[in-house]
Amino acid sequence: MTVLCLCVVVFLSSCKKPETGPADMTPTYSLAEKLLNDGKIDDAISVLQGVADADSKDWEAFNLIGSIETARDRLDDAEAYLKRALDVDPGHPEVFSNLGVVELKRGNWDKALTFFFTAEKLDPTFVPALYNIGTLLQGNENFARAEQYYTRVIEQDPSHVMAHYKRAAARLGMKKYDAAVSDYEAVLRINPELLSARADLGFAYITMQKFLDAEFQFKQAVSARPDFARAWYGLGVAQRELESYADAAVSFKKAVELDGSAADYHVDLALALLATGGVDEAGRHMENALSLAPRDGRTTYMAAVFYDDTKRPAQAIPLYERSIALGYQVQKSKLYLAENYIKSGDSKRAGSVLKGLISEAPAGSGIHDAAVQLLESI
Repeated sequence: MTVLCLCVVVFLSSCKKPETGPADMTPTYSLAEKLLNDGKIDDAISVLQGVADADSKDWEAFNLIGSIETARDRLDDAEAYLKRALDVDPGHPEVFSNLGVVELKRGNWDKALTFFFTAEKLDPTFVPALYNIGTLLQGNENFARAEQYYTRVIEQDPSHVMAHYKRAAARLGMKKYDAAVSDYEAVLRINPELLSARADLGFAYITMQKFLDAEFQFKQAVSARPDFARAWYGLGVAQRELESYADAAVSFKKAVELDGSAADYHVDLALALLATGGVDEAGRHMENALSLAPRDGRTTYMAAVFYDDTKRPAQAIPLYERSIALGYQVQKSKLYLAENYIKSGDSKRAGSVLKGLISEAPAGSGIHDAAVQLLESI
């Protein structure tokens, strides 16, 4: 029976004789399956249409045609066939689940959820509906409920790799780091070739400050796939945290060579180069980052810090101001902005920034105390 999952269409996983149809339809369904496997989609639809014409009560033929049309993004045709399946027999979760996918492709998440919940009501163990509900809940950052649905999928199918994968991400969102690691490890046991999961495991270890474990995972990933830019970037992050700055620079440089469009790669390469004395090259990469993402908070703030560290307040000041406007590291940006105003001889503006910062930073906090001390030194 054909089922569909979020953004992934599973074609005819088994093109079997419908339970309510004529007994001699089995060879016809097998022919349709063969045609699909051979890529002859129009011919397969013709065969299935013949089944439907021969038996107007064959809900599965309509469902299968609707599934195929969904895969081809012919959503109006898909909806029409799936609704004909419901007219014949409204008791099958497959049809409601497939209608949910149609609505997903249209961007109608609420309608999609309604169809998936109906499929779940008809069969609480129906994996595609449970998985898709979990994915939509996760997309709305309802990580706890998403985790519950993925767990139900895994109870039905312990080898469902994507349920483990998505549950890991949901658990990260809930800061259940050890549980997330267990899921990533399950993914890699089921499918060791899914290197994106290995990279995500590496980043989970970074979040947990287990940098040696992270380094190992990223090294495994780039060994298996040397053109995996994100894994090279993760390796650089792990090496930087281990204070292996030269190695980190090499890894970040490889990430940039593979994907020069990612501002973060340039930012972190610049900082690693700065740590190893390559100031001029670092500056070029920081400029590249700013040109790629001029309104990104992290890029702007780290560029300001870079110019601050290299004693260039004229470049640092407007970037700290932009970082504040973007709402990124606002209090730190204000403190460092004031320092750079002082370096530039503008104590008046520095005092104004510091007075505002003292009023908004919690008393006794490091930022508050640093601002008080700096103001007193003017």
